[in-house]
Amino acid sequence: MYHRSLLVLALCSSPAFAQTLVSPYDAAYSIVDLGAPAGVPMNLGGCAIPWGETGALYLSGATNTPGGAVYRIPVVRDAQGHVTGFGGAAVQHATAPGIGGGLECHPRRTILYSRDAQLEVGMIRWGSSTTNHVQSLAAPGFTGPLGALQFVPYWDYGVLKYASYATGQFGSAGIIPNHSNYTFNVLGVSLGPTIGGGPKGFVYTASSPYFELNRSMLVCQYDLGEVAVYDLDWEDDPLPATRRVFLTGFAGVEGAARDYLTGDFFFTTNVGGGRVIALRGSGLPCGRVVGIGTGLAGSGGLVPRLGANGCSARGWTLNFVTAQGLARAPGIFFAGEPGESTLLGGLLHVRPSVQIPHLLDASGGMNLPIPIPNHPSLQNSLIAAQALYFDIAAPQQVSFTNALWISVL
Repeated sequence: MYHRSLLVLALCSSPAFAQTLVSPYDAAYSIVDLGAPAGVPMNLGGCAIPWGETGALYLSGATNTPGGAVYRIPVVRDAQGHVTGFGGAAVQHATAPGIGGGLECHPRRTILYSRDAQLEVGMIRWGSSTTNHVQSLAAPGFTGPLGALQFVPYWDYGVLKYASYATGQFGSAGIIPNHSNYTFNVLGVSLGPTIGGGPKGFVYTASSPYFELNRSMLVCQYDLGEVAVYDLDWEDDPLPATRRVFLTGFAGVEGAARDYLTGDFFFTTNVGGGRVIALRGSGLPCGRVVGIGTGLAGSGGLVPRLGANGCSARGWTLNFVTAQGLARAPGIFFAGEPGESTLLGGLLHVRPSVQIPHLLDASGGMNLPIPIPNHPSLQNSLIAAQALYFDIAAPQQVSFTNALWISVL
């Protein structure tokens, strides 16, 4: 079976400024201390960058207290888009009593945060200065307090993952829009594996030389003091037996976020008076790979998934990966300009100019490496990709993967 990778970030009692990236990751990433965020009261918690807003970072302040709140601090970016520092003091964005290590923003710009002790998720609609809605994440057998939460990006942000700080157990919650107040309602919860280590913030990764888009995750494990790499199962949960070290020596870590503009990561720590640390991709200049849509289910409700690893830059190879498909099914890989059209009951998010027939293997997987020509016309171009598989037992006799939209540098 094809496994996905999960990066688990674990931090304990070593100094906050002694983080060490383990080989080979140190060749492609660097650690940058952005300093203390002025105006955010201790203790720091989660962090997030809302979709559509590149000029600020959102932080949890006064965590695990009745006076907890979400704060907005302006950031300064360099010519490549990387955050280099803060552009002033933070201001309070909204009250969030009991806020902890989890802070997330839905593409609809609703802010969600973990209420750790209460085993709840709080929600703040965009433009509000207070918490507008609270939903329980409690389930039989799940022990709190919460440590963090995060959306699964490629399911149209309709699945919320969360973790227990006390046990390291993961949970999943389906969410549906609550149109009465522009927030969400929780639609059932289920429990996953236990990794231990006191997880705090966690975040899905961007496409890079070492990781596939959304096929790995950085998890802040407060009690262990290191970053480890884990594979993910098909429920987007970690496989505990697959652990390998990524980053060591990072004490007091709390929150984690991904910068959708650059693919960089941000972490908060309460060591050193409270600071924000960036993990920056300093190796290959890779473009972004974004998951689009949810695909179309085939027989048995099986929805194949399309991912990509490698580097989306001219002169490099991008490896497209199908997983969770029908074993040995014939299919067609499409690539071309982004678009949207209906086909056999599903949505095709690409205007195909390239079609590659292929067969899935016995596990329902496929690896398709495609070299990107080193041609000036491809610089800053946007390419879409999606795959269709024939499935005679399905009502529509086909299934679709999600699509990928790929920017080429």
